[in-house]
Amino acid sequence: MTNSASQSDPLVLAVADAIDREGLIADGDGVVVGVSGGLDSVVLLDVLAGLSDGRRWRLTVAHLNHRLRPTADDDARFVANLAGHYGLPCDGRQEDVTDLAAQTGQSIETAGRMARYDMLTEAAQTVGAACVAVAHHADDNIETVLHRLLRGTHLRGLAGMPIRRPLGETDIHLVRPLLHCRREDILDYAQRRNLIWREDETNTDTTYRRNFIRHELLPLLRDRMNPRVDDALIRLAGSADQAEQHLDTLGRQALGAARLADGGDGVIELDAEALAPHGLVVITYAMRAALEALGASMQAVTADHLTQLAALATDETQTAIALPGGLTARRQGRRITLGPQIATETPPAQSTALTCPGRTVLSDGSAVTLTVGSMDRSAFEQHRREPAAGVELMDADTVVGALSCRPRRNGDSFHPLGAPGRQTVSDFLTNAKAPHALRPSVCCVRDDLGVIYVAPLRIDDRVRITEATTHVLRIAFERSS
Repeated sequence: MTNSASQSDPLVLAVADAIDREGLIADGDGVVVGVSGGLDSVVLLDVLAGLSDGRRWRLTVAHLNHRLRPTADDDARFVANLAGHYGLPCDGRQEDVTDLAAQTGQSIETAGRMARYDMLTEAAQTVGAACVAVAHHADDNIETVLHRLLRGTHLRGLAGMPIRRPLGETDIHLVRPLLHCRREDILDYAQRRNLIWREDETNTDTTYRRNFIRHELLPLLRDRMNPRVDDALIRLAGSADQAEQHLDTLGRQALGAARLADGGDGVIELDAEALAPHGLVVITYAMRAALEALGASMQAVTADHLTQLAALATDETQTAIALPGGLTARRQGRRITLGPQIATETPPAQSTALTCPGRTVLSDGSAVTLTVGSMDRSAFEQHRREPAAGVELMDADTVVGALSCRPRRNGDSFHPLGAPGRQTVSDFLTNAKAPHALRPSVCCVRDDLGVIYVAPLRIDDRVRITEATTHVLRIAFERSS
């Protein structure tokens, strides 16, 4: 392995051009480089290290050990040694992603991605870096666009991964210098440079959707439908990105023109009559920008939510919409108010007995559906990988007595799954950083021994699924619309 990449190498020239054209990394910037040890990230590090001499970048290598594979510790040591080869500092950390997924109710992939970006952000803050560079490339983007297309997505999803975006609420940006490079060109570069990298054995496991798309679906489409389907998806992403940026600009302009000055903190008020002439598409983008300004979880906001929001501006008979994260939108006259749910929308004060098995509608219109069945390990693993909102699985034989549901009360406590011990529901909501607007609507599902589910966030450790579980209780909590 030589010490620096050739400035005339075609891949280095392409990456340098993307960095300059897109304004990804300024001369003298601190840059945290996310390195897993795989081919793509090793190439990214080599290219950036070669370019950094003339651009005065301050590079730091960062690696998160997910503790998911037997070789994870070896990967961490490889990355630390690689950073030493380049004479760069290495910020190596670890996170038990399996436990994190259990605690948060997310899939392994989602929990791992969140842990990785949280770690990279913290690493950048520690060294005062302006950006975090990751190794996503054009083929990753192709797979992302196809995945979103099949799952169902808005125009923004078809645009694929942005080459630059802010990391959370910080001034740090995530950049993707390899985003326009193809996988085969990255491999050719690594071979020209005699680079060494680690192979992730899970990359061939097609039970993961991304791997299924890469190893089975795309080859089938190339063989049976279009040998240049990759190029077609890249063009689609480019066109969608251009249209998305244009509509986003129009939406934000419409939002600015319609926004009223008397909305308080956490509330946005709009003039419906100022929005209406812009048409439904632009109004939809204006509403999305308003939700982003309120800090709404946009992953939970569906196209149907946005369509209903747009209808508020054009249809006076529409009066209220319940939104994810405890938000609502209301129209009174020509004024549209977006903000937290008001007190009258809190859950019922009384405790409601739950039918098991069966569906029980609460007095606020929410519903709890209970079913009991035999333990199915494959279904449980699927649930862990891709949990549905408001759905939890627990050991039916650990539930004692009848079940009921009521709003949380002062002093309610439980042992959150994955937490070290018992805590009050109030402390749990604080520790979990639950949105303040959501907290009044939290419900407690209880058996004779206490709280077994703080809906829709976490179950009690007492009722968790174990190796000894033979019967499963499925709880589905549905909010009122």
